[in-house]
Amino acid sequence: MKNNIIFGWDNALQGETYPKAHLCYQAAFAAIGSPRAETWTLEDTKGMQGISPADIWGNADLWGGRGEEAKQAFYAKFEELPVVPLREGAVALLSILANSCYSIYVVSNKTQEILDYEAAELRAVEFIDETFGTEGVPTSRQELLLRVLDKADIDSDEVTVIANAKYREAAEELGMEFIEAGSETFRRLFSAEIKE
Repeated sequence: MKNNIIFGWDNALQGETYPKAHLCYQAAFAAIGSPRAETWTLEDTKGMQGISPADIWGNADLWGGRGEEAKQAFYAKFEELPVVPLREGAVALLSILANSCYSIYVVSNKTQEILDYEAAELRAVEFIDETFGTEGVPTSRQELLLRVLDKADIDSDEVTVIANAKYREAAEELGMEFIEAGSETFRRLFSAEIKE
């Protein structure tokens, strides 16, 4: 494993975020009087994961011309609900890596403001060198990974990406080592790291 680690935040370091996001989408549809408020499924919510907020709220097929109103309702509900906790063992893992001189970066399709708030609220910031969220413009997974390389001034072959499976293609296209969070490889690797 490389000394520079990029973690995916959503559904990787942070626990299962889909149920919270699902409630927020339902609130957004209800706010604009859309029948999707009743028919939107958890699978529909999962399908939105990784899409930039700008692309979501600009999608006229979902919101008609009322994307901004839906967005306001989504984020009002989001703020009302508690922050999804980190996965069990995540703080211990981050602590071990940080104390072993790994550089730790976090990427997310959440806005930078929300990502920073959640990382601070969950007391993960003390272990993270920098977070990379979206800035309100369409941002692909590959663009997020490239932002880390640029800002940290590191090469792709010096990085291990640990994230959900949706990051695999972007990481591998950039020549980065990829480990799927929660996979058997992930568990074996980190149980070995903890023992060393």
